[in-house]
Amino acid sequence: MEDDAAGWVLKGAKRRAVLTLLITVITCGAASAKLATTAVGQMPQSLVVTTSAGPSSHEVGYQLRIQSGADGAQFGFEYGLPEWPTTEPVFGSPVKVSSVGLLGPGSISSAPGLTPKPVLRIRNGCTRAIPDRFSRRYWVEMPANSNSTVNLLVRGTYPAWPGTKYGVTFSTFAVNDPVAELVPLASINVPRPMPRGTRIGVESKGQLRTNATPELVGRTFPPFRLARISLRVVRPSRAGTVGLEDWAGTQSSASLGAVWTDSRGRFRVSPRPFTGKGKFAVIARSEARGARATDWNCGAFFSIG
Repeated sequence: MEDDAAGWVLKGAKRRAVLTLLITVITCGAASAKLATTAVGQMPQSLVVTTSAGPSSHEVGYQLRIQSGADGAQFGFEYGLPEWPTTEPVFGSPVKVSSVGLLGPGSISSAPGLTPKPVLRIRNGCTRAIPDRFSRRYWVEMPANSNSTVNLLVRGTYPAWPGTKYGVTFSTFAVNDPVAELVPLASINVPRPMPRGTRIGVESKGQLRTNATPELVGRTFPPFRLARISLRVVRPSRAGTVGLEDWAGTQSSASLGAVWTDSRGRFRVSPRPFTGKGKFAVIARSEARGARATDWNCGAFFSIG
């Protein structure tokens, strides 16, 4: 009986060993298949980023000038857009990409990127951006000993706040895979393509009253002396953000009229009757004056009911 039991244990061990070997073979095979379908590239002999004036005063052109070697060129690049210079929760970029194209022999296509990890998005923020339809990662293939240029046309979105940068950064990668290592290529700032604007900060003060908006205090950056500021209460999106397009919305919104700033760019708005219930925010807009363009920002998120 003991010998039979020992034999059964041995056979079980053999079965486990065979199963482990089979799993290893399958895993290695899957990894080999992935490598076979992943494009391993050849970096170009020369890659230089230049800029040029765009067709309009609000646009700037970026050129990736590529020279391939005897084995051609197969590589990827990724661009990054600047952010607004503020610690406020302001989403978006001062620029958007209007077009992407390749001039010369070869091809260009969107490259896969990593799926963003789920994160708890910050609520109560402004969406200060104009969306575009372009990917930020591309794969370029060129024949041997040839010259081509990738052209990106970049356009300004909103007026410049103090400290705003409009430059685009570029990185390259040698394998067409979402986890490919990125190598910094260039970070080129460009002259401001948009007129100067005015960043407006708005906060609520004191206790919130029933059926009324809160008392609002605000200021402009830089201080905008004797400036006319118009304000409106709007309902944020389900994501908790506010965009300029909400200014024209009619659902659960109300005008708070206009106020004038003092010599330091400060202003105050007394509570106003308001019958809406739920979550709301305030959009503030400054009128154009002199060299400064019409601009906007949101703030003073509050709840009623």
